Amino acid sequence: MADQSQDTMSALRGLANRWTMLARDYARDAKAGDANDPRSAYTRGIAEAYYKAAVELADLLKGLPSGTNLPAAQPQATPTQQPVGPAARPVERQPAYKALPMGEVLNIFTYAGTNPRDVRFDPNTTTFTAVFSSWENIQPHERLERVRSADPRLVVVSSGKVKDGGDPYIEVGFK
Repeated sequence: MADQSQDTMSALRGLANRWTMLARDYARDAKAGDANDPRSAYTRGIAEAYYKAAVELADLLKGLPSGTNLPAAQPQATPTQQPVGPAARPVERQPAYKALPMGEVLNIFTYAGTNPRDVRFDPNTTTFTAVFSSWENIQPHERLERVRSADPRLVVVSSGKVKDGGDPYIEVGFK
């Protein structure tokens, strides 16, 4: 039985290594391609997915005791077992933001002197994501400061460039 457990552990380690190699290969292919080609973004996403899966599996295997008997099927956690891997990490809760009407949010962006191309509401986090045109005649740091100073209730959650087209975005919430 211990022999089968070691074989299963070796197979799982091999799988994590194979996923790491696939992530490396896909990342290399994404860098070699044209940055404007949509397939490059797709390939980068595949590379990231393989990498995250490999790291998660490796973390899970590191957390298991060396003499663990693994059945052929997925082990079920019993109430006496402590979770290992990603399940053992404490869940960080997003701050609860106030959901404002879309019209009011658009008015705040207009008052700030910005012109978002698209504003989306995420009901899970109660945040708004404004995507701006990269051709807009304003620097990203200037836009960020204008938005921050537009309303005292406004909290900038994140900012950067969207992965699809490289357009700047600002994600905001309201206290």
